[in-house]
Amino acid sequence: MLDCLASYGVVGDGLKNDTSALQNAVDDCASSGGGKITLQGGKTYLVGTLTLKSHIEIHFEAGSILKATPNSSDFNVSFGGVALNDSNLEHGDTEKPTVMLNAENAENISITGTGTLDGSGRDYILKDRGSIYEMSLRRPFTIYFRSCNSITFRDVRIIDGALWTLRLSVCEDVVISGVRIHNDVKIPNSDAIDLDCCRRVRISDCDLVAGDDAICLKACLEHTRDSKERVCEDVTITGCTITTTSAAIKVGTECQTAIRNVTISSCIVHNSSRGLCIRLAEGGHIANILCTNIILQSSFPDQLWCRVQKVWEPFRTCVSGIFCADPRMECLSTRNSQVLFRGLSWITFALKLIDGVDGKVALQICGLARVIRSGKCQPMPFILRMQIVLSSATVKLYGQ
Repeated sequence: MLDCLASYGVVGDGLKNDTSALQNAVDDCASSGGGKITLQGGKTYLVGTLTLKSHIEIHFEAGSILKATPNSSDFNVSFGGVALNDSNLEHGDTEKPTVMLNAENAENISITGTGTLDGSGRDYILKDRGSIYEMSLRRPFTIYFRSCNSITFRDVRIIDGALWTLRLSVCEDVVISGVRIHNDVKIPNSDAIDLDCCRRVRISDCDLVAGDDAICLKACLEHTRDSKERVCEDVTITGCTITTTSAAIKVGTECQTAIRNVTISSCIVHNSSRGLCIRLAEGGHIANILCTNIILQSSFPDQLWCRVQKVWEPFRTCVSGIFCADPRMECLSTRNSQVLFRGLSWITFALKLIDGVDGKVALQICGLARVIRSGKCQPMPFILRMQIVLSSATVKLYGQ
């Protein structure tokens, strides 16, 4: 256990860059077989990239702060990403996002305690454009672990993420419990939790505020290009309160392989433009998604900052269950798999159009089929039919 970081030259005054000193402490702890490194309450540790190793616990005492430096050159790990620069949606082709808290090919890592991990998103704002900030392309992921096993995040408070806040790729056996992630909703791509090709993940009792998708399950090309066996599966999400201007819980968007076996329960959502979102746009396979006991309060902004193409007019189904105030759900296809929703009273489905040639999409809801033809749609062989099973429900169809 390392409780006295001063012996490594760690200052913790919020002014001196403590990256090198803290990294030495982590390396020494790992070389001795592992242990706990305690960040002292009342101190602010300013860091760039800090790489964690196997069998390490970083424990935040109450009042301790681990803060990302505003100097992008202090981050020595960069990785491909989907950072959008501003409301013009320009991708960063020349500069890759960096990483603050980093780990790769490690196991048994824990981030615990009631202190604060500060992503310093405000230090990477270039311009306030009203509903969105224009951001530096070198802004860091607050946490990015890759190919790690037995990972725990418990009770810590994470604020002001500059990009995706807690990103895990190709990780297994993950617990995220009692975590508070509070981001500025005007920062683009400030997702709270992103699971990319992860297995056996339990998210519970978290409070999330995000300027993009709060919880997003993915199977990104950068990790599936060489192995189609990498999938996202066996994920439970329960007991969370979520505030976001985008999707509260999204399954898909980047879906190169499979996303399957996901349960979402007992969550409360506020101000989300899309509530629960299942989106298959890249040829993957989404299967076995169960949502129960969700309360959604949805709002649709006058202007969306995200990349939006043509959208079909939504139609509604009404089923018996607990109250949901106009939740919106965006779907493309589930490749003939079943997506189960229980306990929802209002669901709005919006089907996106992709520029291309005319096409058809058939939507089947509890035996009620509706073929929609509007505008232009790129034909994709797997977009044939989507089944939505509303258990113990009386279905009424509204709209066109």
